[in-house]
Parts: sequence; C-alpha cells; structure tokens
Amino acid sequence: MVGQYRVTSLIYDAQGNVLERTEEGFEAGAAFSLTTVNTYTAEGRLETTDPPGDGTADTVVFDYTDPPLDPRGNLLLRSRTDPLVGTTTYEYDAFNRQEAVTDPNGLVVHTVYDAMDRVVETTVEGSLGTLLVTENRYDEFGDLFQTVMPEGNVVEYSYDHAGRLETIERKPDDQPSSHGERTRYEYDAAGNRTREEQQGWDQVTQSWVTATYTIYDYASRCHLASTEDSLGNLTEYAYDCDSRLEAKWNPDNPSLGQTATPSEIYTYDLFGRLATVSAPWANSATFVTTSYDYDVQDHLDTVTDAEGNVTTYVYSDRDLLTSETSIASGTKTHAYDAGGNLTSTTDARSIQTTRVFDVADRVTQVTYPTSSLDVTYGYDQGPDALGRLSSITRGGATLDFTYDEFGRQVQDGDLAYGYDDTLRRATGEAMETADRPLAGDRRLSTATGTRSPIPPVSSPTTTSTTPTARSRSRWRRLWAAPPRSPPALSTTRPARWPSSSSATACSRVATTTIATSRTRSRSAARRRASGTTRPTRSAT
Repeated sequence: MVGQYRVTSLIYDAQGNVLERTEEGFEAGAAFSLTTVNTYTAEGRLETTDPPGDGTADTVVFDYTDPPLDPRGNLLLRSRTDPLVGTTTYEYDAFNRQEAVTDPNGLVVHTVYDAMDRVVETTVEGSLGTLLVTENRYDEFGDLFQTVMPEGNVVEYSYDHAGRLETIERKPDDQPSSHGERTRYEYDAAGNRTREEQQGWDQVTQSWVTATYTIYDYASRCHLASTEDSLGNLTEYAYDCDSRLEAKWNPDNPSLGQTATPSEIYTYDLFGRLATVSAPWANSATFVTTSYDYDVQDHLDTVTDAEGNVTTYVYSDRDLLTSETSIASGTKTHAYDAGGNLTSTTDARSIQTTRVFDVADRVTQVTYPTSSLDVTYGYDQGPDALGRLSSITRGGATLDFTYDEFGRQVQDGDLAYGYDDTLRRATGEAMETADRPLAGDRRLSTATGTRSPIPPVSSPTTTSTTPTARSRSRWRRLWAAPPRSPPALSTTRPARWPSSSSATACSRVATTTIATSRTRSRSAARRRASGTTRPTRSAT
C-alpha cells in the first residue's frame, strides 16, 4: 500500500541543467514536499547541491580545475566539500588520470599508471608522511599476476590457457620458491566454475594439500544443478521453463534423480516475483506454505505464513516502510526525516525509540523510554578523526576512539592496538603469527589495556534497521532496491522435476570453444588496457 499519489517536478535552466527537483506525496497520512536545489558553473558543471532539510547547512560544494586540464576544454573535479567532514581534493596527470586524492584528514593516495593505463603502484601517504606502497605486476597478456603489499608479502594470480583465473596464492614474498596458502579453480567447457579448492603448502612433501573443496555441477550452460562440499554434503536444484529456481533438495534429503519430494519448492507470479515458498511438513506429503503479495509499485505488501497469519506492510510515496502489522506483534510504525533517515520506531505497546541525525546524516543520539539506555555518538574529534566515530556514551560511561595517520583504529576505550605496515585492519584478540605475514593478513602487534565497563552498544547506523525499509544516501541520491520477499515455494510436486537442460535457452549465450594455448597480441592488449577487449588467446 502507498499514499494517494507521487509527483516529481523538475525545473531546468537554459542549458538543460536540473535546478530544482521536488518530490511530493504522502507519508503516514501527511503530505510532504521535498526539494533538492542545484547550482552550476558557467560551463554547466554541478557546483553545489542542497538536499531537502537542514536548510543550507548540508550543502555539498564542488570545485573544478581552472584553467581546464583537459585539452578539449572539459573541467575536472578539483575538490568536494561535505558538511562537517571537510574537503577532499583531487589531482591529475597530463592524461587526466587521477594521480592523487587527499581526504579531509590529510591522508593522500597516490596512483601511478603505466603506458597502458594500468595501475602499477599505489602509495598511501599518512598525515604524518609515512608511506605504504602497494605494487601491481602484469604478465605479457596484460593479466594482473602479482600484488606486492607494503611489507613485501604477495598475492599471486595464475590463469589457465583461456585466460580464466586459476589460482590465488597468498605468500610471504615474491620468490618462486616461497608458498603460503591458495584458492584453486576449475572450469567446464562453457566457462562455468566447477570446482573450488582451499589449499595449503606442505613443507615436508613440497606439494599443495587440499583442505576443503566445493564441486559445482551444471545441467546446462548456466543452470547450477548441484553443489557438493568436501564432507560429501550434496545440494541439488531444479528450474522452471523461465530459468527460475523451482525446487531445492538439501543434503539430508537426496533427490533420487529429482523424483523425491524437494526440501523447498518455489513459485512465482506473472511478473516473475516470488509468490510462494513451500516445504514438506515432518517428511510427510503435506506442505507448509508461505505466500507473498506485492502492491502496484512492487513493494512487498503482505506475507501469509503456513498458519494463515498475515503480516501487512505500508509504504510512503518515498518508498519508505511506515508501518507493519501482524497478529503476533501488532502494529509497528516508522517515521523519517527529510533525508529519509529513520527517526523513530513505535511498537504496538507505544514504546518509542527515536534517533537524531546531524547534517552529514550520521546518527548522533538514540533515545529509549528508559533514559539510562540512551546512547550518544560523537564524531570528528581528535587527530585524523574527521568523518569517523570518536565516542559512544551510554549511562554516564564513554568509549573513546582514536585513529592513526592512516585512519586505522588504535584506541577503543582503554584497549589499544598497534599494527604492522599492511593496509587491512586487525580485529579480535592478539595471537601468535609467523615471522612474515601472508599477503592480505594484518598482524596485530600489540593489544594492551582493559575494556571500559560500558554496557554493550551497537554500532551507529544512519539508515533504517527495518529489514524491509528503503533508505537512501542524501549525498549521492541513490535509492536502495525495493523490499523483496524471501524465496517462494510451490504447493504441488510433479512426478519428476523437469530437467534444467530442457528449459528455455540460458540468458548467457554459449561461450566459444576454449583454446589450448595463448598467444600474445600487443594491439589486443592495448585495446584491453583501454577497456575494450582482453588479449587474444588462440590455438597454435
């Protein structure tokens, strides 16, 4: 269910740029009118955008290169200023490739390209001048075959004769004799991945040992018929004539050639949306079914469970969930601010939770009926903390967060962290590690201190936590996908489920026959570097 109507109005300037965008409609029975205002440079580039709400305090400002760096006269974005957070600046080389980005905290990311426009080096320069350098290396076909991390540890890639990814290995250095752990893939003639293995290097036998694997079997070029793991657990699938999943057999319920009762059965409505999900009751011939209905705007409207209990959802003309009603929990209502942030939730007992957001759409306070449970979030306080969570306060106790020059968290209350020179954040307790980390691993160098006795607090969120609610980013004006229902099942079972291969043609066309070797083509490699095609791999 939705409001009475929804109207979007646009006002343009003489050059066809959108000056104002106004959305009008109803939300929880009340009318709304929300306007986004844009301004442009003389060249027609977006200069400012002011989303609805918060006056002009939430305006985002864009600045461009002057004079133009582009030989055709096009302007390149030089900076972007966001409310509260600050300014991000951009620099370009002679070919208009972005070579440096500086965030509001002074963190700079430098990018180096080769003659084929591939990224060969990325340097992260901390606000104190420390450098972390990552290098990319390519083979003669233009494929990425090594990424060397700041500490010298490596992620190495290999490809088969058709140019498909065959292995990803994480190793302590770039020497051919060193090994660590790897993921290995196999493919069929249509290019489907048929096997995935997790392997480790055995120092005694000097060979790879498979720890776990998953096998994928296809009934056609693009219909996955079954998956089987290294413990022998087999899951099987069947599809309808429109290539939609129609039935599934779990490992504890073998299909016996797809003649046994499925573990789950799915049906769809005329628009291809999930309509029912059915499963046998206690291994009997009786099915229990959950059904799903949708409104004219494709929102999930009702869900009816196997006992006939109906849950109803109501949406606003902004596609935001405003209420949900069920016989079990009564009616729960939701309210939002002009930016689409969830500001309050009230359940059937009239217990209300409210949220307050700043002009950057970050939650700053969550209020509960019992004031001792209220939570306050602070941001931007301290070195290298612009745009980052600085503190959480509940019940008079505060957890403070601090960051290093690379934006990595180094203090969580009284718990301090220290890191080595890799880029991924460490989490969890300190543990013993090898002398050299594998690529992609971050070693926690230190973890000292005691945790503050503050009650557990969830991380702040700036969008609705309701599963079916729809939210958006005010800065990018991107809307999330409309709420969708869980998988649906059908209520009857044919004597034998139709083979996937008898369904209509797969959406993906047949792939060409795999070549037995690869030959190098410089011109093709250059085309691939420009985003058009990959190097030629042909039979010899």
